[in-house]
Amino acid sequence: MKKIKLLPVLGLVCFFWGINTVEAFAAPHFVLIPSNKTINVGDELSIDVAIESGTVKVAGADAVINFDSDKLDYVGTTSDTSIFPYDASTFRPTLQKVNQLSITMMLPGISSVVQGNVVSGKVMTVKFKAKTVGTALVSFECKDDMINETNVVELVGQIPQDKIVCSENSTGTYIIAGASTTGTPTLTPTPTPTQAVAAVTAVATSAPVQHLPQTGNTETTIFMTIIGVVSVIGAWIFKIL
Repeated sequence: MKKIKLLPVLGLVCFFWGINTVEAFAAPHFVLIPSNKTINVGDELSIDVAIESGTVKVAGADAVINFDSDKLDYVGTTSDTSIFPYDASTFRPTLQKVNQLSITMMLPGISSVVQGNVVSGKVMTVKFKAKTVGTALVSFECKDDMINETNVVELVGQIPQDKIVCSENSTGTYIIAGASTTGTPTLTPTPTPTQAVAAVTAVATSAPVQHLPQTGNTETTIFMTIIGVVSVIGAWIFKIL
């Protein structure tokens, strides 16, 4: 009976040992972190690039990264040698095409004594800027046993061998939404000249028309004018006489 009770326990031990063994012997590959994100037009997208080499001792690596150049502008690449202490002088991010970035990393002092390091973590950060709405894809250009594309190189003796398994590389999918509205001031509309004229016209139309008071009539005005003319003529005649 005791032996029968031990069987489930032994089964669990074997199960978890098997999982750990698979993780420990994971095939060498590259990882994009994050692999999914939603951003706005004009935002900067930072992607960490990591290497998971399993048990392979990495002497050097190349990352050839494809991206949607119609939706992303390449900004720059920052090295990170804390996990994989490659020679900074060999770190050469280069735009091979408008939509393809190539980066080289090599350990310094590679020899029969120094064969490389097991690597598990970030080796660089690539930055893009979102420029149009849509879905932008980022991936690695990779073919197994091709040394001039994305690879993870191990020295076997003094012979470099590409150990990467391309199917294990991660890809990135990034959704770009409309322009960010954060911090955009609210504008108060300014009336146009046409609106101002219309407002003045409306006020003038609505105001009552005021007439000046009348101080006399037409007959009185004519009579006074005749008297004035006669007085002027009489004064002129009197002056001649």
